[in-house]
Amino acid sequence: MYTQVLTYTNPLEAHIVRGRMEAEGISAIVLFENHVWAKWSLSQALGGVRLLVPLNMIDSATEVAENINSGEYLEILLKDQGESKLKCPKCGSTHNEVHAWLWKLSLAVLFTVSLAVPYTSHLYSCDACKHSWIAHKQRPYPLWILIIYLIALPAIFGAIYITFVLLFNPYKY
Repeated sequence: MYTQVLTYTNPLEAHIVRGRMEAEGISAIVLFENHVWAKWSLSQALGGVRLLVPLNMIDSATEVAENINSGEYLEILLKDQGESKLKCPKCGSTHNEVHAWLWKLSLAVLFTVSLAVPYTSHLYSCDACKHSWIAHKQRPYPLWILIIYLIALPAIFGAIYITFVLLFNPYKY
């Protein structure tokens, strides 16, 4: 008999946790994921994507979930890969925060000008010294591509639109 342990709004998160639980030897099932894939707005109405485990494995499943939330597996992954956390260039602290307003700005540009703007999480601030910096190694494209994307493309599309209106205006005299 399986019982619900966790709920998620995103099926991907549920599958990541299910995979970690199966790696720990805990049998897990993801329920209602297809409903959410078909119509994401049903996620809250259905109670989210559910993660089910056997009754005799509830304690170990909640322990794995707590370890995931605390970041224990991330530290193990970084240690296994030989990588260190991103360090502040000013004080060397590893307690950093990612600025999350970039995706909100991208979404605002998309809805106001109907132009999709790519973004990455590359702007950080240090919790210890409050220094802000850009992690250049994490940016997959140079800044000049964004400038061309934001300035040149609207200018080109505007010129095409004006040309189209001037050539095919049905109200010409």
